[in-house]
Amino acid sequence: MMKWLAAVLGLAMLTGCGTTSVGLKYSPTEGATPSKVAASVQPVSVGAFVDKRNEKPTWLGAIRGGFGNPLKTLESSQPVADVVQAAYLDAFKAKGIAIDPAAALQISGTVLDLKCTQMSHKEATVSIEVTVSEKSTGLKRFTQTYSSKYVSGFIPVGGVLAPVEDLRVVLENTMRDVIDKTLGDASFIAALTQSKPSQVSSNTVTN
Repeated sequence: MMKWLAAVLGLAMLTGCGTTSVGLKYSPTEGATPSKVAASVQPVSVGAFVDKRNEKPTWLGAIRGGFGNPLKTLESSQPVADVVQAAYLDAFKAKGIAIDPAAALQISGTVLDLKCTQMSHKEATVSIEVTVSEKSTGLKRFTQTYSSKYVSGFIPVGGVLAPVEDLRVVLENTMRDVIDKTLGDASFIAALTQSKPSQVSSNTVTN
């Protein structure tokens, strides 16, 4: 019996370790209907998002062993900067914000942190700086950093037996929380509504 169990665990370690390519996207919280923004909000274009995490462009995180060694690595199927840009674009559409490449206002951003890890707990951290600029002048109307962190309770089953999908969902939900904070920020919405530039904000919105 012990030999059989050792063989099964050995096979799990051989087949379970490695890198898994996963996708992240924005979807409204299940069962929730996203409220629409005021009709006075101007159309926007979505510009570039820059990855400033000092990591490989597709790196997301890892399921780790007891010594912190990566057993299963998660990587994005696309560069993280592109994933975040697409997620904001989908969120704007869900919120009813008109997207127009020729719009006078442009939203861009910087990915400061976006990662997940699992040992005895699942953890995910996301921090994104969002900027609203006037395309014609480059003048920044608004800039703000939105952050969120998730830490689960103790996980009795981990290591090579831990499913990658569960950790992916934790990171995706944390990213969604950050985007929802952006869309729920009255100052951000005001920057898309006012005909004249507002005073630039540089606060950080966290949990």
